[in-house]
Amino acid sequence: MDYGRPIQFGYFVPPDSMRPMRPLELAVCAEVLGIDLIGAQDHPYQRRFYDVWTLLTAIAMRTKRVSVFIWLGAYKPRMLRLVGKAADGWVPSFEYMKQEAMPEANARIDDAAREAGRDPAVIRRVLNIAANLTADEIAELALKHGFDTFVIGATQEDVEAELREFVENVAPKVRPLVAGGRESS
Repeated sequence: MDYGRPIQFGYFVPPDSMRPMRPLELAVCAEVLGIDLIGAQDHPYQRRFYDVWTLLTAIAMRTKRVSVFIWLGAYKPRMLRLVGKAADGWVPSFEYMKQEAMPEANARIDDAAREAGRDPAVIRRVLNIAANLTADEIAELALKHGFDTFVIGATQEDVEAELREFVENVAPKVRPLVAGGRESS
């Protein structure tokens, strides 16, 4: 299921308040490297995390092209229906969402969108991934499961190097692979 949306890449800034300037530094780094989107998780029960709205405001003040959307990280039927009815996007994590469950989750979102009078294709399909996925693996997730935005989270201590490696060596290969796959189908 490919919805035909343009492929984008994002970075989830860790909202860790224990290193006060670090989230802003990483957001600026991501923007300089050409990342399309910057996000932050909203976990208000985590006392060591910044309030997400405050953090996004600070990031918007430090960057030039940040947009804010309402994306829901949903896995269960009721929340997937809510995504279809009202959200701008669906954002599961590759680590938790099994590939065999992706078609059913997309179908629930699509059915709910149609019931609400929405075109399912307007709902961005965002997948949190680790930076160690290959371009081929990411392209397959786009073409087979409809994901159009891939947001990477840091897995290494040297976040800037990891982000640079992904932006320079993986992301540029994904878009042509997806375009080729779309042309051949």
